Amino acid sequence: MRLTTLVAAASLSFALAVPAGAHDVEEHTGHLGTVSFANSCDSKVQSELQRAFAMLHSFWFSAGEKAFRHVLEDDPSCGVATFGIAAILMNNPLAGQGASPKAAESAQAAINLGRRRHQNAARA
Repeated sequence: MRLTTLVAAASLSFALAVPAGAHDVEEHTGHLGTVSFANSCDSKVQSELQRAFAMLHSFWFSAGEKAFRHVLEDDPSCGVATFGIAAILMNNPLAGQGASPKAAESAQAAINLGRRRHQNAARA
């Protein structure tokens, strides 16, 4: 009975590890799906913003965060980019990989930045 349980556990572990590794391969080869989120950001950042969201949804956290930050450089009023940064900083809590306390603070700072920018844009 113990051998059967051990074999089943090992098989399950391997099966779960293979898809996780596939994300790494895809990130290095550049294969992303497509997403389309309606937003009010400047038209000049739309392509990069959509790519950043595709990275977020493909678990390309490092590249996605850089892309969202670049969008904010080109369009500081793009509040949804701050959401993207915050979502990335929270890692993947559904996979048991929640944010560290420092990353959670950084995520909250990104949310606060987005709120301030939204309020400033509404006043203008």
